[in-house]
Amino acid sequence: MGPYVNITVAPNELAKLNLTALNADHSVKAVTPENKHNYLIEHSQPNTHKELHIGHARNSILGDTLCRLLRQAGHDVHAENYHGDEGAHVAKCLWYMHENNLKPTADDNRGTWLGTIYVASTKAIEEASPEQAEEYKKKISEALKQIEEQSGEYFELWKETREWSMDLFHTFYEWLDVEFEREGCESIVSERSMQIVDEYFEKGVFVESDGAIGADLNDENLGFCLLKKSDGRGLYATKDIALALKRFEEVHPDTCIYVVDNRQSYHFKQVFATLGKMGFKESERCFHLAYDMVETKNGAMSSRKGNIVPILALIKQLQQNAFAILEERYKGQWSDEQIEAHSSKIALAAVRYGMLKVDAEKKITFDMNEWLTLEGNTGPYLQYVYTRMSSLERKSDEKDIDIFADIDWSMLNNNSEHQLLAHMAAFSDVLTSSCKQLKPHVFANYIYDFARKFNAFYAESPINNEEDVNVKRARLALVRLAGAYYGTALDLIGVPKLAQM
Repeated sequence: MGPYVNITVAPNELAKLNLTALNADHSVKAVTPENKHNYLIEHSQPNTHKELHIGHARNSILGDTLCRLLRQAGHDVHAENYHGDEGAHVAKCLWYMHENNLKPTADDNRGTWLGTIYVASTKAIEEASPEQAEEYKKKISEALKQIEEQSGEYFELWKETREWSMDLFHTFYEWLDVEFEREGCESIVSERSMQIVDEYFEKGVFVESDGAIGADLNDENLGFCLLKKSDGRGLYATKDIALALKRFEEVHPDTCIYVVDNRQSYHFKQVFATLGKMGFKESERCFHLAYDMVETKNGAMSSRKGNIVPILALIKQLQQNAFAILEERYKGQWSDEQIEAHSSKIALAAVRYGMLKVDAEKKITFDMNEWLTLEGNTGPYLQYVYTRMSSLERKSDEKDIDIFADIDWSMLNNNSEHQLLAHMAAFSDVLTSSCKQLKPHVFANYIYDFARKFNAFYAESPINNEEDVNVKRARLALVRLAGAYYGTALDLIGVPKLAQM
């Protein structure tokens, strides 16, 4: 019962459609958008003097992948990263170092070591008697004062140790394959941020409350956005407003996207509302891309509590586990150097795809063994499918096939072949939809479906054993066409392509 229209698209027409979207180097052309946009995306933003852990990877991977996808969708994208290098957490760390005359050893990674000192300082304060706690508070306050006034031994120690954290961050970004157009620390706007508060207080935009200054946002049900405490110090919101004005002036973005975890949702509502109250229409084009937390099987992680695995140690463990998997498969066939090089790329694929395949609004449970498996919905599985494509080409006795030349695509008659062609034809639509929704997981899931469709084709349509030469050439051409689309897709989510695995 009911009307249906069944439409069949000839495989040669689908193939031609897919070929028109390819560059000469077999990469997929960038989309020409209906409305080209200038995006500014701020992501990563770890605090100095704290330890990096696997949870920080979700932020960086989400932001970096969104940048890649938006560029492929034809937009202009600026990636920025500003680290929180001031505040109580920094002062606590420096105070504890100075108080106990602590220094890292030659064997320590200094950025990682700083994270342990921050944990130790927090514990010392929590376990102190009321008298001791008051004494500690005074010394920490003095450290904060020297940093803000840019003079004194704490200020000198701050400059030195901040670089230790930055070195750790850059080691992390290099492994993660993440780049920024502009990177710095929030302290660059400290002085200017306080000038902005005073300026808009004088204009009557900001108001005073109990000796503090901020924006009254009660008309928007957002309470009071504190910008200058009664002791004269600023807050995160103060610097976020100054950085926003800096971006509005220098980059002129159509949209500002802040990739920050969902615990900061209220904070950004206040910041955007305050910018609006200050008269900046750009506030209407600011968007908080909130994501949920990453947990281990043992629950939530906390830099303050110290119940984390430091990122460099975790990367090392991931690579060791990947090495063991490959060694079991290829011992005697590959050198240790080959296995080690592949291990790092497999570990990276596991982390990048593991963070992307889940909607940003949902919590992630990190499981190293599960993420590293070569079967199922994992990054290494996606790599393995690409390896299969490469292997089919290498082993073929048809080396002269040019997918842009005269291939008789009508020889593709199996359903799995048609499904694969149709899936490639949807590439740009899925990309555009993923970008419009600002949901990278939509495109990541498309790649997993791509991998499964290719494996279905591989199972149904033999190539090297096919007797009909025209069918054989058409199928091999389909493998190369799929490799072009699939390879571009992997590049867009930052999963390394492996010709052998």
